[in-house]
Amino acid sequence: MVPYKIHCLTYKTLDSLVHQVLSQYVDPEVEFTILEGALLEFHEGDILNKLHIAEENGCEVIIAGGSNANIARERCSIPVVEYRLTAYDYLAAIDKAFIYGEKAVFCSYRRSVDPALLSWLDKEHIPYSNIIYDTEADLKEQLLLHKGEVVIGTAFPVNMAMQLGINHILIYPGEESVLVAFREAKMIATQLRRQSEYYQFAQAVIDNSTNGLVLVNSEGTVIEMNNTAQQIYGIKAEHIKGRKAEDILVESNYFEFMNQNTSELVEVRKINKELVFCKWVQLTGKSQNVIGSVCILSSMSEIMQKQYDYRKKQQDENRGRGFVAKMRFSDILGSSEYIQRVKAEARLIAKVEGNITILGETGVGKEIFAQSIHNESPRKNGPFVAINCAALPEQLLESELFGYDEGAFTGSKRGGKKGLFELANGGTLFFDEIGELSMSLQSHLLRVLQEHEIRHVGGDRIIPVDVRVISASNKDLSNLKGDQFRLDLYYRLSVFDLYLPPLRNRDSDSVTLFEYFLLQRGSLYPLAKTLPEPVKRVIREYTWYGNIRELQNVSERYLLYLSELTALNYRYLLRSIVRAIGENRLLNALLEKYNYSGKDPDEWLITLMQEILGYNKTQVSEKLGISRTTLWRKTHTELAEETRSGPNNPGI
Repeated sequence: MVPYKIHCLTYKTLDSLVHQVLSQYVDPEVEFTILEGALLEFHEGDILNKLHIAEENGCEVIIAGGSNANIARERCSIPVVEYRLTAYDYLAAIDKAFIYGEKAVFCSYRRSVDPALLSWLDKEHIPYSNIIYDTEADLKEQLLLHKGEVVIGTAFPVNMAMQLGINHILIYPGEESVLVAFREAKMIATQLRRQSEYYQFAQAVIDNSTNGLVLVNSEGTVIEMNNTAQQIYGIKAEHIKGRKAEDILVESNYFEFMNQNTSELVEVRKINKELVFCKWVQLTGKSQNVIGSVCILSSMSEIMQKQYDYRKKQQDENRGRGFVAKMRFSDILGSSEYIQRVKAEARLIAKVEGNITILGETGVGKEIFAQSIHNESPRKNGPFVAINCAALPEQLLESELFGYDEGAFTGSKRGGKKGLFELANGGTLFFDEIGELSMSLQSHLLRVLQEHEIRHVGGDRIIPVDVRVISASNKDLSNLKGDQFRLDLYYRLSVFDLYLPPLRNRDSDSVTLFEYFLLQRGSLYPLAKTLPEPVKRVIREYTWYGNIRELQNVSERYLLYLSELTALNYRYLLRSIVRAIGENRLLNALLEKYNYSGKDPDEWLITLMQEILGYNKTQVSEKLGISRTTLWRKTHTELAEETRSGPNNPGI
């Protein structure tokens, strides 16, 4: 390998020390050069001339001390490693200083001596001063104020003290500090060379790629554009680098890519009157932060055009058959912590290829989640095919899933028919109510999931399929008996499990969803847009056994009852929501929710029935199965207790 080139910038005393250490330091991988004679900080021309020589000779790292290191950092692009003065070096100098005087004066160029050292000196009550100088005149002026004291510093302030007749001690690093600087310089040179080599490889790939490449940073600024991309756009890289991508890459859909907030966008665009395949890809760092994006451009040859047309035709056919997932995660409403947590989990699962089982009660939105997962997955451009396993008899379901050949059975279609596995190839197959599959079909399905192959009913040809399976069930498949559901199939289907919460566990999401369903048809019934608090309370209090599906049905009935309302009447709105749910159903739900035993109702339950259902005392006593006397005694006893416990009589 070519040795690392490291240059040591020295001055008189340090120069001899560095030569001494180098005479004993052997490392064939490093070539050291000593730039001698840079002694005076304010003679920067001499130092800069030496730095210029180092750069011309291919220097990779500079080692310097004190003010020379500061100047090198400020005026040179080469990394600088500094000879570090240790606390031991300073303490040794202070010990010598006591020979000449009682107080030591530290001289440092543009920055303080190590604060930790100064703090220790204060703690030990050792007197000192710290002169921080910026110019030669500044140093001379401050030194004259400290006559009679002992100056401790590097070469330049010590020389100045010598000229002024002030006692002085030169401080410089020891051999160990020089060795540490050598090792650190080599480590930095190694890292820089690796980075440089990696960059050269990456640049070679970019420059020689047959695809056009445009690199955009996280701020939306173009930072690189290779030769192919320049040819496609008909523009030089120097005219585009450093400018905003959304202003100059209009033809390659960067604006749409950013607005859709997606990790990938693929389209065919016309750039300079030529069809170009444009693929935008978002780049993320290790902490999942967006660090930029890259656009891959390919001219559409005749073959690529035919391939694209074929895929486009397939997508159009899928849409025509209804094999398209319409729902996305943004369509799943609700702000409760529970539903937000489930959505985050589903987004994570969507990125990988494993099969998924979605569990939850009837009406919680299992298919909406399945469609959203598909649209967030790498298979989003493929078909989404759904089938309800409970809707078809076993014989028909088998032919629907696996297809059949011509003549397989009486009434079979001429030429045969593709099954849903074939139609979902490259996409997602959604099994709703998977727990209703017969044991025979479960065996067939298990083999398909293991081998990724199917065979038509009545056929003798093996057909490979590439399908991701998402299953849904309102039963816990893992707890079903062996003669109801095969455990080996369960483990194939449930690489990932996703449990959807019932609506009753989602805080105030029921009100949000109800208002959404009303807004969908709000133009028909403008008065329905206003939901008073009593109506919201009914929606929150009801248990919603049928979950979102029941809530949507209730919203339809609620709108029906409002269809003849011409003026806003809050009492009528409240009565309409009770009718839409069903008075008895709502009452039973409230009694069950609050565990009413039929004997001893609390006063707040009575109040709830009066406020929500509009019952009088006679109706309340009938519904609760108690006499009016018991009701009167219950309410008046509790009222009396509340009165005794009021502000003027807090009770016991």
